[in-house]
Amino acid sequence: MNGNTAFVDKAVVAFVTLSLAATAGFGVAVANDYSQRGQQSTAATTADNGTTADNTATTDNGSNPTTTSGGGGGGGTTTTTTTGGGSGGSASSPAQAVANSQAASGVTGDKILVGGIFDMTGPVDSSVERDTVRAYFAKINDAGGINGRKLVLLPCDGYYDEVHSHQCALTMVDNHVLAMVGDTFPGGENDQVPFLNKEGIPTIGGLGVPHEYDNALSYPVSPSFAFSGNALAAQIKQVQQTSPFYRKPAILYISDVDWVQPVIKAVETSLKAIGVTPTHVEGASATNDPDYTQHVANLISKDDGDPPNGVSPAACSNKESPAQNACPDSLIAATDPFSYTKLFQAMDRVGWHPPIVAGGLDKGNVQSLYSDQLGCGACGETSNNTSSPTDRSRQAMSSTPFVSPLDPAQANNPTVKDYLDSMNKYFPSQVPALDVYTQIAWTSAQVFVEALKEAGSNVTRESLVAALNKMQNFDTGWSTKISYSPGGGHDPNHCYYFIRHDPKSFDQGGTWRQYTGLQCL
Repeated sequence: MNGNTAFVDKAVVAFVTLSLAATAGFGVAVANDYSQRGQQSTAATTADNGTTADNTATTDNGSNPTTTSGGGGGGGTTTTTTTGGGSGGSASSPAQAVANSQAASGVTGDKILVGGIFDMTGPVDSSVERDTVRAYFAKINDAGGINGRKLVLLPCDGYYDEVHSHQCALTMVDNHVLAMVGDTFPGGENDQVPFLNKEGIPTIGGLGVPHEYDNALSYPVSPSFAFSGNALAAQIKQVQQTSPFYRKPAILYISDVDWVQPVIKAVETSLKAIGVTPTHVEGASATNDPDYTQHVANLISKDDGDPPNGVSPAACSNKESPAQNACPDSLIAATDPFSYTKLFQAMDRVGWHPPIVAGGLDKGNVQSLYSDQLGCGACGETSNNTSSPTDRSRQAMSSTPFVSPLDPAQANNPTVKDYLDSMNKYFPSQVPALDVYTQIAWTSAQVFVEALKEAGSNVTRESLVAALNKMQNFDTGWSTKISYSPGGGHDPNHCYYFIRHDPKSFDQGGTWRQYTGLQCL
């Protein structure tokens, strides 16, 4: 997601790297009834399937998403069959009806129509995830497409809003898209995944909200946010062996999205299992809080225990704060890049620079802006850019289900090279905004294309789902291998790399580096 805009999906996204704070979400009520489909989309069919020169189908990305014809040749009578096994999402959901004709699957003689919902207007800008999918498709199309067909993305702007997100979902249903690939819309994703699956549309990838893992037609590629606490606890337990910190963390999280709360509870439960109790848990708004100074003051002076400790921010702001029993000795942060600006500025005002574990920091435009914090530049670096063992223990840390493209050691990784080369070729302006969530989008496209190849020339939703359900040990090149099977939900990835920022700033050559191999939890 684009770090130049205040977009809360990094709140979400901030937890795969906690696992990166890695992946969660609980239901948001959709204001409009799902049956009001005719009132919520505008039928505007274009003769060329709505495609533009960059192989993106057009919508108006506004409150009335414009539908685009996904039918046409290669069809036959539209019939459906139950595929995928089980009931999918919630226990009350009916079995999914999956189209077995090309006309009902967005497939024509020369095109394959694919859907994608991305929050781009409002506090969230997921245009970089959209463009990552587009770059992967452009790469495939330039090489001849899939069985002679071009991949066409029909994107829709979810507006970080439940109603618009559902309107987008209705647009995808009305246009008979083959599948959803790389969705990134935290404002409504947890509700719309089961809706789309119920409508027979498979979803591949996504942020990692809970309903992506309990629906038979959902095929996530990264760990659930609800699992993020496990990675965080494992990383903290490991670093405690050599660091005097990370015994009493404070937690800051983005509070705008309702489903973040269960993630925080999962994080606290995982920390408790290793004997760590946060001193204070603070929610902050990405959109309504212009300044985080009071939140930082709360983090270092409040106590969620009984009675409160009554320690002032000034008493906790010196470098010896871990020795003061009532003060937090570290910070766990789950926010978006825009809000990290406010957080770090507030930390400077208060003079508090603890060790930090945070999601969404291994991102080029975050690293360059805030690397003095990431590299612990305010924690006592010496003039020759080295640091004491204590300073090294205060370096920023994170975890990610993918190798970090910012780590110089990964420069020759074929997947990293393909990803960076493609983004530089097709969407160079988005390169600074690449992050773990664009890696999810890229991997989603990888999995989708692999399944398309397996499905053969007569591809339909039914044959695509069958190919996905047979996928075993697919090697993405930068994560654990991906496998799915028929029936129930899918949860293929519980694995992370632990990463740490150098104890020097970006300008001094500091960057993120992996310090473990793949850790499967």
